Amino acid sequence: MCKRRQHGCLDGNCTLCLKSIQGVDRPAIVSTLPSYGKNLRMLDLGANVDSSAMNLVQFAIMGSVLAAAIDNISNPKVYLLNIGEEVIKGNKQVKETALLLAETKAINYQGYIEGDDIFKGEADIIVSDGFVGNVSLKSSEGAALFMIRLIKKDFNAIS
Repeated sequence: MCKRRQHGCLDGNCTLCLKSIQGVDRPAIVSTLPSYGKNLRMLDLGANVDSSAMNLVQFAIMGSVLAAAIDNISNPKVYLLNIGEEVIKGNKQVKETALLLAETKAINYQGYIEGDDIFKGEADIIVSDGFVGNVSLKSSEGAALFMIRLIKKDFNAIS
């Protein structure tokens, strides 16, 4: 239950109890993921399955501030997860978000990133809505577990 116990939520998960930062409409689930040579932060990973372009811009700013404060990255590189790197690709929400991110001086927006580039070490921050982010995360976790099982099987076969 939340500290005030009147909302029926769990501690740490209730914006009614914790309140939000002024100018931030929604919380986002963020996680640190390994990538080549460094870690990256990805958000949203499931808190919001339907986010507006402005929500995604807010997530990008939150992620950038987090990477600067926690990871000591002076100018974190922010990418928007999309089905391609070309400006013509993506749905209306992603295209609108890209335009807004490009105009946002508070972040170092680098453009689109595709799913197969997540772990290459280019990005410090990757932004998506919670639906796409969660599917990406779960697919990555599943692929990692699959690889571990294959390695263990092969290792046990030669032992």
